[in-house]
Order: sequence, then C-alpha cells, then structure tokens
Amino acid sequence: MRVSLPYDLLNEEMHRRKGVYYLPFAPEHFDHLDFDHKEISVLSKGYDIKSMIANQAELGTAFTAFRYGRPIAIVGVVIIWNGVGEMWSIFDNQARDIPTTMLRAAIDFSDIAMRYLHLHRLQITVRTDDNRAKRYAEAIGFKTENVMQKYGPDQVNYLLMTRF
Repeated sequence: MRVSLPYDLLNEEMHRRKGVYYLPFAPEHFDHLDFDHKEISVLSKGYDIKSMIANQAELGTAFTAFRYGRPIAIVGVVIIWNGVGEMWSIFDNQARDIPTTMLRAAIDFSDIAMRYLHLHRLQITVRTDDNRAKRYAEAIGFKTENVMQKYGPDQVNYLLMTRF
C-alpha cells in the first residue's frame, strides 16, 4: 500500500540545515550511499539490499536526504496495517558528520509520518549490540518494548522499540 507524504512539507517542516534537503526516494539513490553498518553487511551477504529497500518503499513511503546534491540517508515507513507503521533507515557515513541535523530531521520525520499517515504506533528494530543506534532511537522518542531473540539474519537479538 504505497502512501505519500507532502515532500514540500518535509522540506518546510524539517528545516533545511547544513545543505540538507529531501526528495522522494528513487532506487538509484541507494547506489550513491557509502556505509559500513553491521546490519547492512550481514544482509548484503545473501540479499539484494537495493531491491529490499525499493520493496519497503512500495509498502509505505520513503524519502532520500541529500546534502549538497548527494544522497546521505534513506528513510521510510512500511505500513503494517491501518495506524501501525515500521520506520527504517540507512545512513551514509557522511550523515555522521552532521549528527544534530540528522537527529532533528529524524524527530521531525517521525512526527510528520505519525500525523500524515495517521499512525497511532510507530516502531523500529535495533540490534541489541548497537548502542549508538539505541541512543539515537531513544533521542527520537522511541522506547524499548521487547527483545526479539535471534531476530536478525545472523541470529542476533534485536530490540523492538516503539513511539506513540
């Protein structure tokens, strides 16, 4: 169930900072990302990550954050059913250069997604061994709801984190 957010609103409400702006996701944006996440490297051993992301975007909505004309993050929400969405993201290493900007954008996007997609629950999954991602999720407003045993493709435990 593909849904759309008003991208002019994203750029208006998420405030362009440090050359960052937002456009609707296109699969070719993935080709320009430079990343070294554990989760992505595990998935890439047997899956076409670009296709997975494109499929997730088709099940909800997604956008790409650009900095000075280059993609630095892809973020989206998969609609699980009415009122419930799962947010996902992939960040380029360059996004780490502007952590405050990216944090503010994530908070703003979470608020916008919940409002415009009419969500009463937004959830994410975070590897239990990724303390930086856990702190980031908590700063966005997510709280740990549960530990999902052997959830990852490499049988690593994940946290189910929610925001209402």
